[in-house]
Amino acid sequence: MMHFAVCFLFVILFLSLPTDEFDDAVMASREEHAAGRSPVWVGEFMSSISCDRVGHFFVSKSKGVAFFESGVFGERERIVVPFEERNGELVLDRRFVPSNPSILPKAFLVATYDEHVFLVPSGYIHGFCLDMRESPSRRCELYINNLRPMERVSKNGKLSIPAGYLVYKDLPELHALVAKVSTIGESTNEVNVTLDIGTANNVYVGMQFENEHGCPFEIIETHDRSSIARVKSLAARTEIEIGMKVRTARLSL
Repeated sequence: MMHFAVCFLFVILFLSLPTDEFDDAVMASREEHAAGRSPVWVGEFMSSISCDRVGHFFVSKSKGVAFFESGVFGERERIVVPFEERNGELVLDRRFVPSNPSILPKAFLVATYDEHVFLVPSGYIHGFCLDMRESPSRRCELYINNLRPMERVSKNGKLSIPAGYLVYKDLPELHALVAKVSTIGESTNEVNVTLDIGTANNVYVGMQFENEHGCPFEIIETHDRSSIARVKSLAARTEIEIGMKVRTARLSL
């Protein structure tokens, strides 16, 4: 299962996006990249969304992010999303989202590992750094990357991430306990939980945690020694309980 944790105003579906708009965005990405004077995040990227689906991303300064996914059932979900670049972070315009909003996060963090460039969902930067330290050649294909051959990834490569997140390059995996579970209205598949770690442990809003089954916990509020996470699961009210252990989330299929 891959987790890309993400107010929408409207949804753009595959059939509603003019082909020329999507094709223009793809062409702009390729032309800007070929010109050789663009930031490293300009160009074509891809990642594994699941065992049978692949996400394709074409990023340009002028047109935004053109995205579609392909798989055993063919191509689906063409969308172009404008963004704003802020110090190595590509903040997506949330008025433009796919029909499954979990596919695109609220923002990407631009990271490099030797010649490899990655667009890391902002909530997963800690997990990304852990993976790059432990087994880059095995794990990095899960992250949105710039199509360089992964067999050339060295465990001793040079990792670069945005300055505002440097603490996570060497931070050990974080572990926490669920201290409180709060229901949200009548929802049976969504709860808020209080975790026993906070900003003193470098926890930030949007950061992703997971339990041993890979269920995602997205931080929505932080305090010095505690934080509140939103959990979405098919049976969250019965699955999540006080004392449950969680850890830094990593992307997985």
